[in-house]
Amino acid sequence: MTVLIACLEDPSVSIRMDGRLPDYVPATHEFRLNRPIGDDWGQYIRHVPNPPPVIVRTEESTSFVVFERRDDANRFERWLIDAREEQDRGFRTMRG
Repeated sequence: MTVLIACLEDPSVSIRMDGRLPDYVPATHEFRLNRPIGDDWGQYIRHVPNPPPVIVRTEESTSFVVFERRDDANRFERWLIDAREEQDRGFRTMRG
C-alpha cells in the first residue's frame, strides 16, 4: 500500500510513503487511521488538513493526495508519519 503526496506549486515534489492507507471522508476532508487500544478498535487518529487537498484519489492499493502548496504537502506527510507511529503503539497494546 502506498500514499503518493504531491503539490501544484512545485511539480517536482513527489513524496512516496509505503504502509497503511488512511481512510478519507470527502465531505469533511478528514483523514483517519484506526488506533486500537487494548481490545477497543473504535478509536481513530483524525486529521483535517487546512487548507484541504485539491485531489484525493485511491486506486487499488495506492492513494494520491495533491495539495496546492508544498508546505501543506509536507505537513500532511508529517501527520501521516506521526499517525502511523501512534497506530503502531496502539497495536502493541492489543490483548489476545
